[in-house]
Amino acid sequence: MEDPKGPYLYRGATNDELRDPKDRFLKGQVSIRERIRHFTWAWYALTMSTGGFALLLSATPYRFRGLDTIGEVVFILDMTFFVCISAAITTRFILFPATLKKSFSHNTERLSSPRSGSPSRI
Repeated sequence: MEDPKGPYLYRGATNDELRDPKDRFLKGQVSIRERIRHFTWAWYALTMSTGGFALLLSATPYRFRGLDTIGEVVFILDMTFFVCISAAITTRFILFPATLKKSFSHNTERLSSPRSGSPSRI
């Protein structure tokens, strides 16, 4: 009996037998270049939340020795995330120039882009 998902998606397939590109993603056989291609604006949510956590630590009314140090470490971690994410998305747009325009017109990716929604009308 044939698998309902198609001839290439059957149980017990080895890595050499996987011919469907979706299976490559599931099995972790994706190159760094392909991972960069699918890097989106949504990753900036990581830096926003980490920065918010650092601000929360600095505004905590219940202080203890070392709290400022913890806040500084989280802030430095946030800056590291920001630089890495900016480098990855810049690399994406350099390697795949067409993805810049597509990132602003894609239904779900544009929600996280710097220019989300429709243009402002003044």
